[in-house]
Amino acid sequence: MRSGLGNSLHRWLRTGELTWAYLSLAKGDPVRAIGDPFAYGAALVVAGDLLADGGEVQEVDEARAHFRKSRLARDA
Repeated sequence: MRSGLGNSLHRWLRTGELTWAYLSLAKGDPVRAIGDPFAYGAALVVAGDLLADGGEVQEVDEARAHFRKSRLARDA
């Protein structure tokens, strides 16, 4: 996890800024995070699907599309 990300995530989750938390995790390094980039991407797709529409919807949609594409490439 990038330096300072834990504190930022805590603040965003505590204040209900779920989209910011999601986008920050989507920009992260999945291998460093949990060791399996495909499991990380799958979890981010599910989390992104649960987000309500908000101001940063396009960025969330782009992140979900990226991780879905990665998952499909792996399954092919």
